[in-house]
Amino acid sequence: MATEQYSSVLVFCDFDGTITDRNVGDLLYERYSASGLEMAERWERGEIGTRQEFELSFATVTASREEMEKTLAKVPFDEGFAQIVELCRHRGHGLAIISEGLDWYIDAILSAHGIDGIPSYCNLIHFERGRFRFEFPWFDDETPLRGVCKPKILRTLREAGWQLVYIGDGLSDREAVRVTDVVYAKDHLYRYCQAEGIPATRFDTLAQVAAQWRDPPGVGRR
Repeated sequence: MATEQYSSVLVFCDFDGTITDRNVGDLLYERYSASGLEMAERWERGEIGTRQEFELSFATVTASREEMEKTLAKVPFDEGFAQIVELCRHRGHGLAIISEGLDWYIDAILSAHGIDGIPSYCNLIHFERGRFRFEFPWFDDETPLRGVCKPKILRTLREAGWQLVYIGDGLSDREAVRVTDVVYAKDHLYRYCQAEGIPATRFDTLAQVAAQWRDPPGVGRR
């Protein structure tokens, strides 16, 4: 992420359930994986990590990449994300996706909605002769059940002087909201923030985030 071109604010947005209306992995599992939904439930219970979920779930996928991409084209998408993109461009803020999901479907869905060039911190999938191989470049032992160690990424940037805004909804966002300056939260994440005393602005759609936007205090340019 080329942070030198931005103001002092970096905006991080979760993908599954935040930019999309539901978890894309679960949608693919429903249609193409005999074991996927069970693995996703085990992940939510903390019984397995992201690496195990993907490897075990995709082991039973027989559909081709092209077949699955037809499903990706129909994933419900929050059109308000385009407003977030424009807001960040107007204010000079950096914007990135930070997700426990896969680069392949994140890129495909954003591109289908005319959005390209947004950097992402996520897990990687490679399609190799009918098989699937995964990489986890953002893994860290600090969060052993996650593929992407969100708190380490965010904390490193915060310690370097960046002010962070976080937009999210789910389980893997819980660690992230503890190391950000401004939080927009929906569904389970908002309830978690309330229970933990973490200040957060509730939203249902990303258009609401854009309408309620507030920069961190003392925002300047770098």
